[in-house]
Amino acid sequence: MLHNLPLQAGKKLSVMFLFNYVYLSPTLNLKSQSLAIRASYLIADEAYICGDLDYSVFIDKNFYTTNPQFAAEIMLLEEKDPEAQKALKETISTLKQFKTMKHKTGKLIVFQKQVEKMVMNAWQEFRTRLVAASKSTGLSELSKIPESDSLGVLCSSSTNAEEDSKNAIPCSRILLLEMQDDNVPTAQNYFMLPYEYTAMYRADTTTGFDFTNWNESNLSFFNINILTATELMLVRTQLRPVAKPFCEAIDKWSAMLPTFTIYAQSYGWYQQFVKPAAAALQQAIDANEILSAIPRLSGNNVITTVHIGEAPTEALWLFFDMHQNIADETKKVLQKPEAKAFAAKRKPYFSMNFIDEAKSEIQQPNGNEEIVPVKKFISFD
Repeated sequence: MLHNLPLQAGKKLSVMFLFNYVYLSPTLNLKSQSLAIRASYLIADEAYICGDLDYSVFIDKNFYTTNPQFAAEIMLLEEKDPEAQKALKETISTLKQFKTMKHKTGKLIVFQKQVEKMVMNAWQEFRTRLVAASKSTGLSELSKIPESDSLGVLCSSSTNAEEDSKNAIPCSRILLLEMQDDNVPTAQNYFMLPYEYTAMYRADTTTGFDFTNWNESNLSFFNINILTATELMLVRTQLRPVAKPFCEAIDKWSAMLPTFTIYAQSYGWYQQFVKPAAAALQQAIDANEILSAIPRLSGNNVITTVHIGEAPTEALWLFFDMHQNIADETKKVLQKPEAKAFAAKRKPYFSMNFIDEAKSEIQQPNGNEEIVPVKKFISFD
């Protein structure tokens, strides 16, 4: 089972972070998120699911049992219909009032049980749709990967993005790539960004600062979202002999970036060392029996491409902010002078893209499975 764990002290690792704050941002495509996680898991030394994206990974386990008030609150998060939202808010308020009442009459107790039963009946129907939608994205399958040092979870609280506790890590620490205990730099950390980032880069680079110098396709897979957890683990093991040198090349490039004074130096180093390592890894991907069988099993030739670029961290924050992915309390931390200094530094990053070979054009993956709105089932007329 995936777990909430710190990076391993004393190890030099190439680590990819997949960040999303689902509570705030329903706009990022979850199938795209799943592809980004899977690609990172296959090629990086370690990959981490960050923010509250685990909400969608562990959806079946997390919501197997719940209480009526929490169930209503979750349904409210997903609800788009104004009338249903109003009914759910009234229900939540009523359930809270029940908790504060010390001496209840028999009629009030009966009424409370009726309200709770209505909520839980609606919840069971809602949960069934929610779990089915999560499975269709490929995210819930990731929960079957056993504990290991290669895929982990760094959870943030859905109610307070900056909560720092045993079970939650502040979103600002993720965005500042500060994951190590005691602030010891034991790893080279990078963001793996979903399709939407590559599309934004392609469509608009007028951001008010040096957004990026390049964004090139380096690796490609067929639709790895159809792979089971067992297949993913096997492919990762098979790719490690060539994935490791690729990660080392990325890490060395990242370490050299502060010494480069002009763009040509960085790009030249990338061309000389990263591109050959990526080409060797691509040969192993193309030769892998499980990966090469995907078109036959899925019935299509859609390709997932992994792009590598180099940009100031501020550019990546801009992407998250554009998708309403950064909470107000986190923005306050990122406005501090030390955070701004970090944001100005350039780092390698990874992003996803999708190409349909049959149409020879770039495509966006199919949208998230829509959650059917909660019925207007609760009324207190």
